[in-house]
Amino acid sequence: QSFEELVLEGKIEHIAEDIRKAFLNEICKLRTRKDSLTDLKIVYTPLHGTGLTPITEMFQMIGADNVILVEEQTSPDGDFPTCPFPNPEEESAMRAGIALCEETGADILMATDPDSDRLGVAAKHGDVYETLNGNQLGVLLLDYILRYHKESNTMPEKPVVLKTIVTTTMAEKIAEAYGTEMIETLTGFKYIGEQIGELENRDELSRFVFGLEESCGYLIGPYVRDKDAVGTVTGADFTAAGVATAELKGVAVFDGW
Repeated sequence: QSFEELVLEGKIEHIAEDIRKAFLNEICKLRTRKDSLTDLKIVYTPLHGTGLTPITEMFQMIGADNVILVEEQTSPDGDFPTCPFPNPEEESAMRAGIALCEETGADILMATDPDSDRLGVAAKHGDVYETLNGNQLGVLLLDYILRYHKESNTMPEKPVVLKTIVTTTMAEKIAEAYGTEMIETLTGFKYIGEQIGELENRDELSRFVFGLEESCGYLIGPYVRDKDAVGTVTGADFTAAGVATAELKGVAVFDGW
């Protein structure tokens, strides 16, 4: 049976508009920067997946108007004609986006995988754009988020960060520096989601701050129980932690490793 036939039979239902808007609104609450983001030039690619609509809508909602799309990768296509391996961990998947960054002088490349739950980022290292691996991006996000909560006095009581066992131990050091508990889980973001559920069962959901795994999976806030690139893009202000602030921009992002 075709997709259209299954919709007509009621076996497939589109997500209702009120649910979609509630999802985006919850993400907007997580923003760390409230000012304009027009100073940041972003190249974005959904890698032929589902990210174009929610990500570009989020850009509009939070006032980011300097976004350049990798046009040849915007249409959903399960054959992935421009990137046979549409995984933001793969250099080949990021190639078209990096080329557009070089052409436009963008500050940052952001790429979401086909189902928009993982986020890949590239930034300038000297005169060359380089991709951050999942661990690099994860600890940048972690440090930025915890620093924001500390400086703005919004850190929850007894804050918790969750990571998988194969994710860098540097995350543990960062959490410790901010007085944050680190809980380690088995490999797979579902186990992070499971721990968030345990916090909720104990009426301690507000303790959760951030979840990360080395394969470019992140979650900012407990609004879902899985990794989410849409929320990561917005909640950490386009991962501006590493590329939009003067002290971390450019080469310094990579020199920390």
